Amino acid sequence: MPGSLPRSGSASARAARDLDARHVVPLHGGTSDLADEPLHEPPVLFRRHADALGPAERIHVLDIGETFDL
Repeated sequence: MPGSLPRSGSASARAARDLDARHVVPLHGGTSDLADEPLHEPPVLFRRHADALGPAERIHVLDIGETFDL
């Protein structure tokens, strides 16, 4: 993977803030059991960091199979 991609909840939340994203849908968190953390943890950590950095209504943490319409 390129080194410029955010790889943690805090880095991803900062990237969303820095880009002034209108909507943020984190991907891949909780979809692979290859990481060291529990499957449910990445989206929870992202939400925690993102809520501290900006408006919560722009963060859309989806369940597996769930869709989001802009």
